[in-house]
This record gives sequence, C-alpha cells and structure tokens, in this order.
Amino acid sequence: MEDVLELETRRKIFDIISKNPGLHLSKIAELLNLTISQIIPCLEEMEKKNILISVQESGYKRYYLK
Repeated sequence: MEDVLELETRRKIFDIISKNPGLHLSKIAELLNLTISQIIPCLEEMEKKNILISVQESGYKRYYLK
C-alpha cells in the first residue's frame, strides 16, 4: 500500500511542479495537503531518477522539472 501512496504522491508532486515551477518544499506540502515528511522521500527519489532538479535560492530549495 505504501508504494501505491508514494507513486500517487509523486504524480501529484510532478503535476504541481509542472504547473508551478520553482516551488519550495513547504509550499508543495501546503498545496498538496501533505506533510513535509511525506514529500521529502518523493522529491529525493524524483531527483535521483532525474525527473526533478533542485536549486538553492534565497534560503529555499526550489524544485523544477528536468
């Protein structure tokens, strides 16, 4: 069940970043009504698989589609 949730969460993250490039972690969590601890593993995995990139800007790590 956890894998299914992660896949659904990743899809939601992908969709929200594609519509709003440059979002930071807390904003992604807020928009998706999820906790930061639910978002972080998904973002890390998506970066590892070269789906997303992150850029450190003004104290925030911002996410973009690769």
